[in-house]
Amino acid sequence: MKIGIDNYSYHRYFGEVYLGQKDPGSRWDLSTFLDHMRERHADAEAFSLETCFIKEEERKNLPHILKQIDKEIMFAWGHPNGFMDIPVKDAIHEISDYIKISAEMGQKRMRIAGSSIAYLNQPHEPQVEHVARCICGIIPVATHYDVKLGLENHGDFYLHEMLEILERVDSPYLGVTFDTGNSLRMQEDYLDAILAYGEKLLIVHAKDLSPEEGVPKNHTGYWNCVTAGKGVTDFSAVFKTLAKVRFDGMVLIEISRLHSAYAHLDEADILEEGLRFLKNVREQVK
Repeated sequence: MKIGIDNYSYHRYFGEVYLGQKDPGSRWDLSTFLDHMRERHADAEAFSLETCFIKEEERKNLPHILKQIDKEIMFAWGHPNGFMDIPVKDAIHEISDYIKISAEMGQKRMRIAGSSIAYLNQPHEPQVEHVARCICGIIPVATHYDVKLGLENHGDFYLHEMLEILERVDSPYLGVTFDTGNSLRMQEDYLDAILAYGEKLLIVHAKDLSPEEGVPKNHTGYWNCVTAGKGVTDFSAVFKTLAKVRFDGMVLIEISRLHSAYAHLDEADILEEGLRFLKNVREQVK
């Protein structure tokens, strides 16, 4: 297992500032992020790049730019709403492009999202059917380039629905990107989920959460992000369970909305402490 960072953790710097968040006052491009990784996160063993934060002109030179980075790199497609608010042909075209680039870089896994928490209260069966159909349209490309797609539990589908999508697509080239925090937000047991996904588990988002005081438990703002190891997630149990299913992929810290107690802190400090914590847990579990 390699411990790293998903660059969505820096979403404020890429222009996605949530209501109530402080605007950092500057905007990053891919080069700025990579420079930051070299400066602040040299100990990260891997990272993933959200494709929504990659500009068109940057995409053309990605293989050249990223081959100069001495880290394992993966792409993450689908923010913010997966297949739900983009024409199917455009989605397939975008994902296919990143599959090809992944293959050129020697990367065999890529994260995708099907829907999002914005659609959680919409009927689920039409979403399950739509997402499965869209993924079936991409599988031939993934198969040709030998790149597996990890569908994330994106605050959209429950465990049984994720398993249903896997069954409907029925391909060795579709697996799961499992987000510990999103599982908790859906009021599901993240350890049971890891065991249920088993060998289909391709990528893990290590998201530690803590409840916000005074916010109703059924509200989307109840669970917010804290430094890995400071919240309610039992990462020792997570790593032991990952070992049981012989998981060998990336474990990436991802920050969405920070808990109010952490809102004054810099993302880099939170991530650096989290990286150290997860590496220590990994060593203790060995």
